[in-house]
Amino acid sequence: MLKFNRISTKIFITIIGLSVFFTPAIWAQDELEEIVVTASKRGKGHELPGVFMSLRADFIIQEISILSDSREKAIRENEIKDTVSKLIAQLEKSKGYSLVEIRDNLVIPIDINNPNVRVSDGENRKDTSQTYLSIRRPLADKSVDGPAIIREIDSFLTSIKGNGRATIEREGESQLSILQPSQYRLNLIQKITTEINLVVKSLNGDYRAYINGLDKPVMWHRSGLTNMRLFIPYQFEILPESISSFIVEY
Repeated sequence: MLKFNRISTKIFITIIGLSVFFTPAIWAQDELEEIVVTASKRGKGHELPGVFMSLRADFIIQEISILSDSREKAIRENEIKDTVSKLIAQLEKSKGYSLVEIRDNLVIPIDINNPNVRVSDGENRKDTSQTYLSIRRPLADKSVDGPAIIREIDSFLTSIKGNGRATIEREGESQLSILQPSQYRLNLIQKITTEINLVVKSLNGDYRAYINGLDKPVMWHRSGLTNMRLFIPYQFEILPESISSFIVEY
């Protein structure tokens, strides 16, 4: 009996030369262009499988906050917006830097010609206003290592002075992003099936592999300052050719 612990639904399958079967997808495939790469998660469905791809991310992203504590709210908002404009002007002179927002792990570019940022009341202090944005730097140049890039970003942030009483602060650790992770899907499937076929051949007998989960979307983990891993959360079992049917639980 072959078991996959998903939900308590059982399907009786008769083998007719089919070695790959699909279960209902749990995650919706990404449709937008750029996705934030999070750190490794624990728990069901997030374990790194045996086959994955290691690659350098497309961008490194550093969240910042711009805060003003001027007395009048209108003045605070103007100081923040003026500081954003100053930040954009400096970014345009740098090595491909850009200003973005992060919304639900999606990267949203800010229009430099119309930087309509959202200013809200300060979270921890009265009579303050603030906004959260992120600076994005491309990682195409592989000659520059992660620590050097972090130092570069820190140096850039300290060089920008806020307008009036506005200040710019770094928020937390840097993040990574990748453009259209689904573009790597077929490559991952080829790597998975190639390795499983090698395992079957190494057994020197009448065996076949049954793969579950290839219909699921590409997932990702961060694995370093600039590196990440892409994978499909597949499972497989190897059974003798003599077995003609089995029950799948998912």
